[in-house]
Amino acid sequence: MTVATVKYKKLEQVIHHELDKLTVTRARRNREFFELEPAIAGDLLQNLATLIDDAEIDNYGNTNETSKSSDGKLRPMSKPTTFKMLGIPIGSVLTAANKDFPAVTTVDEENHVALPNGEVKTISRAVVDIVNTPRNGFQAYKYKGKSLSNIRKELDKNYFPNSR
Repeated sequence: MTVATVKYKKLEQVIHHELDKLTVTRARRNREFFELEPAIAGDLLQNLATLIDDAEIDNYGNTNETSKSSDGKLRPMSKPTTFKMLGIPIGSVLTAANKDFPAVTTVDEENHVALPNGEVKTISRAVVDIVNTPRNGFQAYKYKGKSLSNIRKELDKNYFPNSR
């Protein structure tokens, strides 16, 4: 989440003041880093930003939910992958990472593709029907030579630098 405002210095001061009330949140007293759940940080930032007239709030991923990673740390849960999120326009041809899968064409901004026979399915359902086992369709296809799952990982890395 980001907040743009001409009062950014004041907003930062208030955030630090509020977080300093929770003395256990500072990673180190002399550092600007705080240890708290992403949902709490997101709520605090959003609530304070609503008090500022010119604040523009951009949410990236789902800041209201967290999950524990294998290392036991809380990580923000992200939204389901969509073609729109990946910057893939309707009508784009996706090529398969596996030679057994046909090329497909995106038909909406979410996750539906048209197969060569004209049938429309979600990208994952199209893959599942071919391999007869559950599989994430975004891992099986490429756009402009780049794996859809890798495009998503790059987006997540930019929005959540410490995740994944």
